[in-house]
Amino acid sequence: MRSRIHGTLILWIIIFTISACTLSSGEDGVKPTITRPGENPTPRPLEATAPPTLTLAPIDTPTPTITQTPSLTPTPTDTETPAPTPTYAILRGKVIPERLSCRYGPGVDYLFKFSVFGNIEILGRMERSSWILVQAIGGKNSCWVNGDYVEINGDIMSVAPKDPHIVLPWSPYYGPLTGVSATRVWGYSHSLLD
Repeated sequence: MRSRIHGTLILWIIIFTISACTLSSGEDGVKPTITRPGENPTPRPLEATAPPTLTLAPIDTPTPTITQTPSLTPTPTDTETPAPTPTYAILRGKVIPERLSCRYGPGVDYLFKFSVFGNIEILGRMERSSWILVQAIGGKNSCWVNGDYVEINGDIMSVAPKDPHIVLPWSPYYGPLTGVSATRVWGYSHSLLD
């Protein structure tokens, strides 16, 4: 569009210049001339010649070409694949001593639940600890024992890890303590009897 306007403007300038050059001054018979800088203008007498014809060459205007823009191919997005649910084994083991204390939680600080002996099933394990969750073979009453005293048949890492903060239900044999309070002093905790 800009080149078309520019070409039309140049055409008008050329037409105006040619028509101004072909005019006669009338009275003195002198034809006006166009002088360039550094030339000495001399008037020429009018001649009886035909006026020059103006032949205009077509202006080359670039023809707009239509270029196809590449179509955007959608890139495949990663679909979220669910992580496979690990499958854990239930192992069997044998208590090494004659009897082993079975507790409500994974550690000696938890209450004693009952004693186990003989062959047992291993249902769970504590990470970074030797405590394992066991029950009698075919039983339904589980408890925690120290795995150092159990001969385990298989890889203990194939057993499901258990959260150390989730413990078995509290003992039905012992109620909450009464007449006891606890306060923290200098970062230590101790109880005061009333």
